[in-house]
Amino acid sequence: MEEQDIQIYLHPNPEIRSYLTPDILTRPVFDTYEPPLEELPDGLSARLGTIGAQLVREILSVPGVVQLRIKPKELRIKKGPHASWDELEKALLRIVDRAVRKSRIRVLKR
Repeated sequence: MEEQDIQIYLHPNPEIRSYLTPDILTRPVFDTYEPPLEELPDGLSARLGTIGAQLVREILSVPGVVQLRIKPKELRIKKGPHASWDELEKALLRIVDRAVRKSRIRVLKR
């Protein structure tokens, strides 16, 4: 993962962090999700796109994440009061980095 790919914004509220990406990861929406995710995978994919839907499912499966707000180039994550950013950060960065790399894949015609 390159450092300039994902920027982390520290909010005044220490329970919230934003992960800003240079690439669009979802369709143009602004949605909020909380675990457990009750929306069907097909509906989620239709609204967010394949990468965005997978991103939401993976982030909400990380223990300690209590809310996710998603925009095309920003993920705003709220953690629970007993969760630690030190523990969450590695998993979250790995998930977001994988989504950024997938968003850069382009299908070329032969």
